[in-house]
Amino acid sequence: MVAFKRLKARLDTVNGKAFREATHDFRNAYYHRLSPRFVIGMTQIVTRHVDPKTKSVSYGFGGMEALDLAEVSALLAAQRDNCYGVFEAFQMLVQEQVTVITSNSTVAN
Repeated sequence: MVAFKRLKARLDTVNGKAFREATHDFRNAYYHRLSPRFVIGMTQIVTRHVDPKTKSVSYGFGGMEALDLAEVSALLAAQRDNCYGVFEAFQMLVQEQVTVITSNSTVAN
């Protein structure tokens, strides 16, 4: 159970709130609306906001500057490192389960 909690904690660091805010939720926007641009350009002239409590929808007008490539590169490098941590935690979980399975099979024999 310890290994699962570690894996869950590390999984939560991938595409977490801070990353989504820093990239203006690029990953979701890319598939569901007009995503921010890189280096030059302006996007999200119209934004949509859903109130979590009332589920009411409002729209705003404005715009967003393009994402800075150096900043995004640093964010992606951190996400890569988070993914390495997730994989390490996953390996620990598998090893924990193998240990339990093998110890139970030797008791049964």
